[in-house]
Amino acid sequence: MGCSNSKVDDLPAVALCRERLTFLDEAIHQRYALAEAHVAYIYSLKGVGHSLHHFIEQALTTTGLPESPEPNPKTHKKGDPVVLPRRLGSPQFQLRVGLR
Repeated sequence: MGCSNSKVDDLPAVALCRERLTFLDEAIHQRYALAEAHVAYIYSLKGVGHSLHHFIEQALTTTGLPESPEPNPKTHKKGDPVVLPRRLGSPQFQLRVGLR
């Protein structure tokens, strides 16, 4: 009695439900694979960031560039251009400060 397939198993709706169940199982596995790939990507970004930091630190020590700009000891008068400190790789900028 209970060993053979029932008539309900042969219905198209049941077959469709089973097919959807396999799709859902596959989607769950793919979601976990995507999450694992994201974690691996984040760890690789962390490693690249550490490597870049180490590279820049070495480049700064070998070229002898100061790590921070030195303060300008001159006194500033109203209307004089303000010279912003130079950063690595950027040109020096001047701003006109004053009331109009």
